[in-house]
Amino acid sequence: MVYILNLSKEQIETAIQLFEIKETDNISDEQAQKAYSLYMGLHNKPNLLKGPDTVKPINNIDRTIISLSSDLFKTPQRIIYLTRWVIKILPFIDLLSEVGKLPLNRTINDFQGYLNDIFHKYLSVVRDICNKIPENYNLIKNIDLQNVEEVCNKILSSLQEYYKGYPNTAFTELKDALDWNLSPEGYLFHIMALQDGNIQKLYKMRVGTNHTYTSDEMFHIPFELRGLVNTNRYSIPGLPCLYVGSSPLTCWEELNKPDLNITQTSLFLGTDLSYLNLSTPPGAVIDKLILTHNFYGYSDKKLEQTFRELLSYVVVWPLMAACSVRVKNTTDSFKPEYIIPQLLLQWIRQSSFDGVCYFSTKINNYSMKTAGFYRNFAFPAQEQKIEGHCSILRGKFDITDAVPWQMFQIYKDSYLATPNEESVQAELEFVDGMKLLYFATDFSKLETFLINKMTKQKDI
Repeated sequence: MVYILNLSKEQIETAIQLFEIKETDNISDEQAQKAYSLYMGLHNKPNLLKGPDTVKPINNIDRTIISLSSDLFKTPQRIIYLTRWVIKILPFIDLLSEVGKLPLNRTINDFQGYLNDIFHKYLSVVRDICNKIPENYNLIKNIDLQNVEEVCNKILSSLQEYYKGYPNTAFTELKDALDWNLSPEGYLFHIMALQDGNIQKLYKMRVGTNHTYTSDEMFHIPFELRGLVNTNRYSIPGLPCLYVGSSPLTCWEELNKPDLNITQTSLFLGTDLSYLNLSTPPGAVIDKLILTHNFYGYSDKKLEQTFRELLSYVVVWPLMAACSVRVKNTTDSFKPEYIIPQLLLQWIRQSSFDGVCYFSTKINNYSMKTAGFYRNFAFPAQEQKIEGHCSILRGKFDITDAVPWQMFQIYKDSYLATPNEESVQAELEFVDGMKLLYFATDFSKLETFLINKMTKQKDI
């Protein structure tokens, strides 16, 4: 099957003809008719009602909605809003909502063949965007196309070397992609991401009922017990690594939803953390693109940063994809889905990053509102010791002692566990068709309780 861009060559040519219109221009009847025909023919139209005031089809006198016609596009701002959507937004919505959707669900045994097919489909659409949209109007330049193609090739070559039994050569192949194709152009440092604060409130959940875990016991596995280090998506065999999440909810999901009555949770307050941010799923990127276009849809200058981040995302996508394949055979000792993320963590150990942030593969449909709840972090130990914990990593966190779920239940209806509704309005869907506001869940109450516990702990 050939995967092509949903926009036709004629639609793109019409958008380019209208692209140079400025806010001060007078629009001819012919231009207005072209814009109207273009708008009506789109498979995915920009929402004029959610655009800037000068774009909204609303009568300024009686505030009624103006009916669609060519006259509506006598306003230059509406044409600019439309052409930016067609040339710089919609192609990437199509790309990321179809062949670029993540996480991936492998259905065949041949992992190399599966990933090769995924990359082939993705590159076919990226190349189609490059072929249909002239380079001077296109976000993707020739150098970007070359880099994304080379990243795909290097990842596949890395897998092939690993399968041959040469893990060191496999690492070198992936390292080359990161060092020569992603780092020099700044793609890794300008990936479209959700808003981050300087201080990270992170969480860790463990299963255990014998005693309440201390903050040290909630940190990474101590060096003297490195033999207990399991193989995870992001791990280096035998190297202790701290795994935390952006919410107790994602911690619970990553533990495969154990009985909450046997869980314990701690708050990790992180400062000065540096990490490779691969945590924005395509669904959230699409939402952010639409939202940004709604606000600044006819200002290229205001959209410049968004376009830069989007370009980086498109080029880095193959790396995200190779790290976001659900495990097909969960009982197997060797999981090929872990090869690239494990090699990536080795590269991070040699970089200036403390770790990596990534979205959970447990969730199917992400949005900009829900993605923040399902972010996971892996921070490998940064020093070699005989016993104890990594002091460098430990110095970056304040940690509460763990709170057993049953102990939290005593407090959950008190003011100490009452969430701030304004900050947690996102709806989550735990059961198909049944949405629930996050602040109404016990997970949100647990977050509030742990934050209050941290405050009390610092006051003592």
